Amino acid sequence: MLPHTLISLLGFASLALTQLANINFYNTDDVCRSGLFDGCVNLPPNVCCFLQPNQLATCMDFASSNNRGIATAFSSQSGNQCAIVIEQLQSGVCVCPTGTPIISGGSWRTTSIRKRDNDEEEPCEEKMETNVFGWSENDSTWTVHKDDDATYTNVAQAIANGTSKSDIGKYIKQHGQKA
Repeated sequence: MLPHTLISLLGFASLALTQLANINFYNTDDVCRSGLFDGCVNLPPNVCCFLQPNQLATCMDFASSNNRGIATAFSSQSGNQCAIVIEQLQSGVCVCPTGTPIISGGSWRTTSIRKRDNDEEEPCEEKMETNVFGWSENDSTWTVHKDDDATYTNVAQAIANGTSKSDIGKYIKQHGQKA
């Protein structure tokens, strides 16, 4: 009986370890359906995905590998990109909390929304910079991952230089991967 229990526990542990999510940040109030985005792919639970300190997003969406869990959108405070809870959302949902760029990071957990005495999210112990740029249009998405260093760097520089979003989108479509 003990070996069976141990195997069952190991099975549950491996299932928990494989739960990942994608969080995307959008700079325009387009309800996460089209355009340029920055995000984290394969984000483990309770890890904060954050934008660069000089960046803020208007909208955020979240999708977990099992379509469960709750994400939290954060605003920065005193250099912490994941300091102030703005809003919580379920997998597959997009939020644009105020219609203005205030989102600086996001995380997710495998449990549901819970009320706490102070109604605040537990702080993320681990943090991760965004690792993907993407472009969505007409229900299609293309991405450039950080491990494709040259292409990812070119997109980051184009964004920093104020290149038009449509031109950046064309570049991502030409050099990225269709999702």
